[in-house]
Amino acid sequence: MRKLWEFMRRCIHALFANQKMPDHMINKQFTRLSSSLRSRSAEESLAIAESLATSRGISRVVDTTWLDRIGIPVYSSIRPDGVKGTLCVHAGKGFTHAEAKIGAYMEAIEFSFATPGRNIADWFLCKPSEILASFKQRIHFSDFCPRVGHRIEHNDDIAVVIGEEIMSNLGRVLVPAELIYLPFFENTGVKLYGTSTNGLASGNTLDEATVHGLAEVMERHVRSFDVIKDHSLLVDLNNAPLKVKAMAKQIESAGLRCYLRYSKNPFGLAYFTGYVLEPDEHNPIAVASGFGFHPIAEIAAVRALAEAVQGRLSHIHGGRDDIIERVKVGAELGRDRELNLIRHLRNMAANPHEKIVFSEVPNVEISSVLQALECLYQGLSRAGINHVVRVPLTEAEYPFQVVKIVVPGAEMYEAELPRLGTRLAKHFQQPKESKNA
Repeated sequence: MRKLWEFMRRCIHALFANQKMPDHMINKQFTRLSSSLRSRSAEESLAIAESLATSRGISRVVDTTWLDRIGIPVYSSIRPDGVKGTLCVHAGKGFTHAEAKIGAYMEAIEFSFATPGRNIADWFLCKPSEILASFKQRIHFSDFCPRVGHRIEHNDDIAVVIGEEIMSNLGRVLVPAELIYLPFFENTGVKLYGTSTNGLASGNTLDEATVHGLAEVMERHVRSFDVIKDHSLLVDLNNAPLKVKAMAKQIESAGLRCYLRYSKNPFGLAYFTGYVLEPDEHNPIAVASGFGFHPIAEIAAVRALAEAVQGRLSHIHGGRDDIIERVKVGAELGRDRELNLIRHLRNMAANPHEKIVFSEVPNVEISSVLQALECLYQGLSRAGINHVVRVPLTEAEYPFQVVKIVVPGAEMYEAELPRLGTRLAKHFQQPKESKNA
């Protein structure tokens, strides 16, 4: 009895006193939130995040939900000491207020560890051949998807970080440091990729953080092909899960239009794009979109719709630097060209030419974080991708684990950061008929 009491005391202390809960207890816990899988409840994670906020430079977290008329929860966190090239204002979304609030905290914590010198991942210079050798020559350098028009020579120096290849168990490997840090002004090697948040994630455990980071990388891969040519299907929500239908109804009750689209993908898992449209195309937020990828179709859909709502509120709130940059791009295009682009997006969002009922979207019932990770590995294998690299950014004893996930072979193409790998390059070269197959 005395040992049992001591164990319980340590667990409670770990939860509220900024210490890590014993791994053997955390691994037995499983909480399915509306938009993610967690080892703790949102309320438990929130208590820990609040205790860490000051040490990670988070000055406050505010409820921005009511700046818009929808009512689906969105929170913003403020991190005033965010360095140039990153964000000082972060956002969290979810079906409930607790989920959105913890999301805002977690994104700020993730960004606070992404800067060189503020995490446990050190970088150094090496030759490209050393990277390939660490993977036992099983990958090509182009699998890291360099920016269009950027090249590296055999004798060039490139900044790298040590990671662990966890899908094929290759162990210690080297990955380009540009793919890990945000920003990376210290880089003295060849600059090939640019920096992004793709694969940056956090969790109560290392595996939980890995699931979230890997799902994001796979999401961006599917999205890269949709950016080039969208073949998505409009989703009929009549038999959708209650939470998904409730979100769509709440959006439409606010006088807006809501569309959910599904994109078939080589992973064989659920990927959605959510759209929230104003009735008037001249409205400053005429189109808002969000994306979701997850083995559980309901979670993927909730994430897509919640992110679209979050996107609207980020514009309304106006605090994010990346939003300001997008407004500048619109100004450079000119209003006529901008309106043509908006019309194209709105027509694409509402296009009813091909439909799919929600129940026909791939769905995997998951009962643990480890099962979710294995499901993602299986999806990668179906797509012919065999390697996942994890770079921890936090000490093992830290209450939350922050990681950066890199997947050689996964595409990451955006208009602002046009990176091109072998799969997307082949997609460009295929005739139109085979692209639609």
